Amino acid sequence: QQTKKRQEKSVVVTNLQVQSDHSDVDVVYELCSTQLHMNADIKQCRRLGSANTGRIQPILVILQSPEIAHDLVQRSKSIHPTVGGKPVYINRNLTKAEARVAYDNRCRRRK
Repeated sequence: QQTKKRQEKSVVVTNLQVQSDHSDVDVVYELCSTQLHMNADIKQCRRLGSANTGRIQPILVILQSPEIAHDLVQRSKSIHPTVGGKPVYINRNLTKAEARVAYDNRCRRRK
């Protein structure tokens, strides 16, 4: 249950380039304020996975409350933020089992 509560407060941001002159917290905060028009109360950010050439690592963004995370995901779906011409996706932080179920549901809907 503690893991689930922790996951409710976090989102995963994909397709956001690493910037050497700014931290990931600053980049995500700027994305939220300029593109999504909201002040996200960010506690922590970290890149997921190992650094591979040619692949952008997703960012796990931990927020202050589940409500902020939910609002961030909802706004990103309606606005579709972009950085440098590439779309940036903001999704809920799901367990592997939840991600698999969501993927199967998307595949079923497409058929």
